[in-house]
Amino acid sequence: MLKHVALIAFILGSIIANNAYASEKSIAAQYAKIAAPLCIDRWEDAKCHAAIAESNKALAGNFAQELQDNGKSQSIELIKQNCAAATAPSEKEYPAYAVQSAFTECANIFFDIANETGIKPDPSHYQLLVGTVLCMSKDPRCSAVEAGLSRFK
Repeated sequence: MLKHVALIAFILGSIIANNAYASEKSIAAQYAKIAAPLCIDRWEDAKCHAAIAESNKALAGNFAQELQDNGKSQSIELIKQNCAAATAPSEKEYPAYAVQSAFTECANIFFDIANETGIKPDPSHYQLLVGTVLCMSKDPRCSAVEAGLSRFK
């Protein structure tokens, strides 16, 4: 499971309540619009996994660019190593438990890199990944994730 889930979930609670996936034109909002109809109440479905995996590609790429722009390119390799599996469901179906594990590993490495470098991934986009992990884990906070995501349905 998410090793940082309690802290992340606490942070996400306020983000979800106040931000609800940022502005309608943000990259996070674009992926939320794709994910909402595929994922709400269907977190174990391969179409949901594929949508979140596509989102993860953009999230990882943008975070890597931000790290490079700020002279922290040594952390990019960690993203490649720990998030590759979190993008794979966009190409092929995998069992839900494997997808959940891959998404969790990627979310954790983003958290670790952010703590280590002080550079954070886009919080609205990151919450889509962490929210997915919470919902796939049947966490009670999934209802808040779904409420935020439902505005894009």
